[in-house]
Amino acid sequence: MSQHAVLSPSGAEKWMNCSGAPAMEQGLPDSATDYSDHGTAAHLLGSVCLEQGKHPLEFEGRRIVVGLTDVFDGAAFEGEQDPRFVVRRTYPVDEEMVAAIGRYVDRVREYVGTGILLAEQRLSISSFTGEAGAAGTADATGILPDELQVHDLKYGMGVKVFAKRNKQLMIYALGVRESVELTYGPFKKIRLVIHQPRLEHLDEWDCTSEELDAFAEEVKVAADKALFIYENPGLLSAVELNPSDDACRWCKAKPTCPKLAKFVADSAAMDFEAIDAAPQIPGGSVILAQKMAAIPLIEDWCKAIRAKVESELFAGVAIPGWKLVQGKRGNRSWKDVEAADALLKLMRMPMEDRYKMTLLSPTQIERALKPTPKRLQRVLDAKLVEQRDGLPSVAPESDPRPVWAPPDQAKDFTVAPESVVPLNAA
Repeated sequence: MSQHAVLSPSGAEKWMNCSGAPAMEQGLPDSATDYSDHGTAAHLLGSVCLEQGKHPLEFEGRRIVVGLTDVFDGAAFEGEQDPRFVVRRTYPVDEEMVAAIGRYVDRVREYVGTGILLAEQRLSISSFTGEAGAAGTADATGILPDELQVHDLKYGMGVKVFAKRNKQLMIYALGVRESVELTYGPFKKIRLVIHQPRLEHLDEWDCTSEELDAFAEEVKVAADKALFIYENPGLLSAVELNPSDDACRWCKAKPTCPKLAKFVADSAAMDFEAIDAAPQIPGGSVILAQKMAAIPLIEDWCKAIRAKVESELFAGVAIPGWKLVQGKRGNRSWKDVEAADALLKLMRMPMEDRYKMTLLSPTQIERALKPTPKRLQRVLDAKLVEQRDGLPSVAPESDPRPVWAPPDQAKDFTVAPESVVPLNAA
C-alpha cells in the first residue's frame, strides 16, 4: 500500500476529522508556502538551541536555508547544507526570530527543569494508524518522574491553538509515550503544551495515561475507516467528505475538493436579507452566527486556490484569464553599509543625521541583563515597562478566554467639587 497520503500526526488527525481525505490526496504533492518554510527555519533554530544548550541570540545574523534533497525536505544553516540540497527559500535569524524562539526555548527549559529534555524526537505512530512507516517529529519532549511532557511549537501568527484534547498533540503524545515508556515509564500524567511565541500564547492541558489509551482506540477506529477508503477510492462519495476547519486545515486537496467548493458556495449563498427574518438569538441571528462560523474555512479555501493557481502558472500551465506579473519592488538597501557610511562621512554629513539611535526594547534589555539578575530586577522594579492590552476580537464560545468587557468609561470622568455650579446660581 502507498505511504504517501498520511505520514504524520497531523495527517492522522485529518483521518479522524474527514475519512475521505486520504483518498482525495492521492498523488498530490506536498505544498511548501513561505509561511510553512519560515516555520521550518524557526523550528531548526529552536531544536539546535535545545539540543546544544544555547540561546538563539548566539545565532543572530546567520541565515537558514529551506529546501530539499532526494531524501530530505527541511532546513539547515547556510553553508552547512548537504551539497545536493536545493534551496527553496532563505531566512535570516533576525531580531524577531531570536525573540520568539528565545521565549520558546526558555519556557521549555522551565517546564522540564532537571528532567530529561529531548528535542526533535522522531517517533512512529504506525501502531495507532495501521499504516507502515507512519511517523512524525515531536518538537520537544520532557521526561520527569511520573510525568511525560510533549511540547509543540507553532511559529505562525494565525489563530491561537489550544492544548485541551488537541488531536494532533495527543497523537504526538501516543507516539512519544510508546518510544520512551519502556525505559522511563510508566507515566501517571501526560502534559501537552502549545507554544505560540509570536502571539505570546502558551497553553497546556494535562490528561492521564488512561485518557490517552481511550483516545488511541478512537484513532484506530478512524484510521481503519480512512485506510479502507484510501485503498478503495471508488467507494469515495460526498457522504465521506465532511468539510470543517479542523478537517481541511492541512488537506492538500482543498483546491479540488468538490464538497468544500459546495460548502463555500452554499455559505456565500446565504442571503444577508434573510438575517432579519432568521430566528433571533440574544445579540444576533442564527444565520449570522452560521456565516461567522464558516469564515475560517472559506478563508483557508481562498488561500489554497490562490496558491494552486500560482503553482500552476509557475509550472507553465495556462489558467484562462490569469497571468503572473512582477510584484511590487522591495525596499531599497545599501549594497555595502561600510562604503556608504564612508562616503557620507567624507561628505561631512554629521553622525546624528546618518544614524537613527533608539533605546533597545524591553525584551532586548531583559535578554541583555538576564546574566545579572539583580540589575534586571532593578529595571523591573522601576515599573518603566508598559504593555498594551490586546484588542477585542471575535472567538467561538469554546475559546477558554473570558468574554471581553468594555472599560467603564464613567470611571474615566470625574467632576471636581469646585466645578459644580448650583442650579439657582446667578
